[in-house]
Amino acid sequence: MLTAYFEYVKSSPMDWGILAFGTILVLLHIIFLFGRTCRWRWATQGLETRQRVLAMLMEILPLLGLLGTILALLKTFQSIGMDSGTINIHEIISNFAPALTTTASGIIMLVINLVFNTILWRLIPKKSEDQQ
Repeated sequence: MLTAYFEYVKSSPMDWGILAFGTILVLLHIIFLFGRTCRWRWATQGLETRQRVLAMLMEILPLLGLLGTILALLKTFQSIGMDSGTINIHEIISNFAPALTTTASGIIMLVINLVFNTILWRLIPKKSEDQQ
């Protein structure tokens, strides 16, 4: 099942964009987690605000997946409509596959980022701990 996913992801620029954006967010989570763990000043000040910004950016991931799905479906229907009467199943499937893989890419990257965001959220000290 994963081999089919990776086979079609290789040729889909929308998937690469979603995976790249999601990876950047994961790296930002890791940087803030590492900075928080090391108690670096730049990482601990305003951590709650950064976490909320990362959470808002994460909301874009499934929307990008949905956009990729719609664009791939439009391409599929366009290829069907432009045929001269013969339908090439292989072409339809190759145009339709990114509709599925972009949705999967958006959801996969969202889940990974949610895990990191939850870990980051648990590391944010409570207001009462800061005052002590």
